[in-house]
Formats: sequence, C-alpha cells, structure tokens
Amino acid sequence: MKWMLGSLIGSVLGGIVVVRIAEAILGGLSIGVLSIVRPILFVGTTTAITTQSGMSKFNARIRSLRRITTAVEDRISSIVDTKPKR
Repeated sequence: MKWMLGSLIGSVLGGIVVVRIAEAILGGLSIGVLSIVRPILFVGTTTAITTQSGMSKFNARIRSLRRITTAVEDRISSIVDTKPKR
C-alpha cells in the first residue's frame, strides 16, 4: 500500500504538469473544448503513471522471487549432489 501512495502523489503531480503544458499549447481554444480536454489528459496521465509504477514494482518483486528460487534449487542440488542443467 505504501508504494501506491507514492506513485499516486507522483502521478497526480505529473497529471497537473501535463494539463498545464496542454493549456499553454492549446490556449487559443474555446473554454468548452479545454473543459473537455483537461480531465481527459489528467485522468490519462494519472492512470498511465500509476500503472507503470505498479508494474515496475511487481516486476522487481518477481525477479527477486526468481533469484530466491534459483538459490534454493542450487542449495538443494548441492545437498543431493546433482547439478542442475542451466
């Protein structure tokens, strides 16, 4: 849960930055169009950053579990006195 709070804060700040940049670029558009574009950009950016952060943490955890599994397999094979074919 701790990782989610950090990535949520980062994604909200990223969303605000993207919306401000879009407002500067699209400043000549009508207020109606900007009121539609702002939430789309904000939600899209927030979702993308949060998802990417979560997947990165998940992948790191999977790599860690694979290293642990390999170490346990090596230890078991050394006790049994057989070498795994890698």
